[in-house]
Amino acid sequence: FFQENPLFSKLQGRREYADANSSQPEWKALKDILRTDPGPSEHSQGSVRKSPYYVGLKDVLHNPQELAQDPLYSQTWSKDVLKLVREHSAIPDFMPPGNLDMIHDTPELWFVEAGGSSGAKAHVDAHAESTWSLQLCGQKRWRVSPIAAR
Repeated sequence: FFQENPLFSKLQGRREYADANSSQPEWKALKDILRTDPGPSEHSQGSVRKSPYYVGLKDVLHNPQELAQDPLYSQTWSKDVLKLVREHSAIPDFMPPGNLDMIHDTPELWFVEAGGSSGAKAHVDAHAESTWSLQLCGQKRWRVSPIAAR
């Protein structure tokens, strides 16, 4: 879907959580992020940890003049792409149906390049939104545990 749709073929992602040696923001076309060569698996020796690429479709709802001045916004993020994502979004059975409105209003997409692994340290996001994770290919391993008292 992402590789074949013309709207998505031009879409760019912004690299997030890059190491100190890389420049921010770093942009890459979604078609290049999603290349089919899987490279080494997460469990193989030599696996490379890669920073994810962020597509903030929710940003297209903001003032266009302000967005044009924002270096963290891509002109490839458009209302047409947002509309397509909304049309193809559905709520899993375990989520309340009312969450669909929130998901439609705040879509974010995160992509990781093939051939590496990614992940997040234990954290709590500042926003209280319903989310779900969709694994398009490869493997995902979740580690969930209580956070120690501070």
